[in-house]
Amino acid sequence: MSATGGSKADGVVEMSYEYGEFEEPVVNPQQGVEAATKRCKAWGYKTAEAFDGGINTCVIPGGLGGCSTMRTTVSYQCTN
Repeated sequence: MSATGGSKADGVVEMSYEYGEFEEPVVNPQQGVEAATKRCKAWGYKTAEAFDGGINTCVIPGGLGGCSTMRTTVSYQCTN
């Protein structure tokens, strides 16, 4: 997962990962929390907590209405 967006004012960090149509993503949730916490600390917060299960978006459409590349974005709330 890598940081792809967010808002310092709202204390929200967005972390994303991409995967292909025939791939099964292997995600380490702890790595996402650690990376989001690092960003939150840079903004003056203490830690981060995931507050959704992720939003899936088709990045590159595939044939027959499928999707050849998907992106999942998980939002993290910075907390004190």
